[in-house]
Amino acid sequence: MKKIICVCTGNSCRSVMAWALLDRIARERHLPIEVSSAGVSPVDGMRPSRETRELLLREGIDVSEHRAVRLTEEMIREADVMLVMERFHRSWIIDHDPSALTKTFLLTDYGQAGGETREIIDPISKPMEVYEVCLATIKEAVERVAKTVCV
Repeated sequence: MKKIICVCTGNSCRSVMAWALLDRIARERHLPIEVSSAGVSPVDGMRPSRETRELLLREGIDVSEHRAVRLTEEMIREADVMLVMERFHRSWIIDHDPSALTKTFLLTDYGQAGGETREIIDPISKPMEVYEVCLATIKEAVERVAKTVCV
């Protein structure tokens, strides 16, 4: 069973979306992965943003019970793959555990053969349209992850 951690800043928007969507895919397709999420600087125990909860409910996923979790060095060590939303998340992880270099990827890069590197901007405090674009980008990326992570 591969352990995958989706990482963003506050663990209230992007990483929650990625975790929820990838976890659903893994369960539906019986993939041998365990998915979780964390933030590099969350407000511990914070709920997902209202917009995140609303968009995921439209997808049939209820994340209302989720609470923000801080990424720890132990979590980094135990993960097989770390999927981050921005380059600075990757740098933060590698600064805390240099051995994570080979298992930490931008979510949008994972499973891509070259191409343009894209960060997923933080939608917090932005209009719903920004959240919708964020979700669409994450949805496309986690589909690719699901197809390639178990190969």
